[in-house]
Amino acid sequence: MSAIDRLHRRIRMAVGFMKITATDDTGPVHRAQVRGFPPETIDNMPVAQIYGLASHAMAGTDAVAIFASGDRSNGVIIATGNQKYRLRNLKPGEVALYDNAGSVVQLAAGGNVAITCTGTVTVTADSVTVAAPTIFLRGKGGAAGNLAIIGNVGISGDLTVSRTITADTVNAPHGQVGGGREDEP
Repeated sequence: MSAIDRLHRRIRMAVGFMKITATDDTGPVHRAQVRGFPPETIDNMPVAQIYGLASHAMAGTDAVAIFASGDRSNGVIIATGNQKYRLRNLKPGEVALYDNAGSVVQLAAGGNVAITCTGTVTVTADSVTVAAPTIFLRGKGGAAGNLAIIGNVGISGDLTVSRTITADTVNAPHGQVGGGREDEP
């Protein structure tokens, strides 16, 4: 094999389209076993990830790997994608995070943010601030939703209720209960 042939082979081997067959995300670097052209199988290939974003690609996911100097024992996965779960029909300029269960955080057209969760949304923080002129709580399918609050609620402003208020006790020191004053019969 001539030097030109060897160089040509190394260039052809520098990039590979692979299929992930197993993963290990327990160490400091996410690693995957990949299958290239049969019978090529490469174990413990590192998966490069963007700082601040983490993912754990599952078996069956497509991967693009680069190999230094075309050496198939010295590679790193630089991109992954799973055709089965790929989010489709985004508009130009939209961005989304998604998973295989159907949960999505979408930076949608028009400056909107849409969150779809197939499980439970948990927010853990010292403080949460929502600044919006209107907040709607809806159940699935747009039906009326329920809001359960555990703990104290402070309201600075008016409270308008269109249905019944049920309480164990009512303490209204300023006298407005039931549309009249406390001291009125």
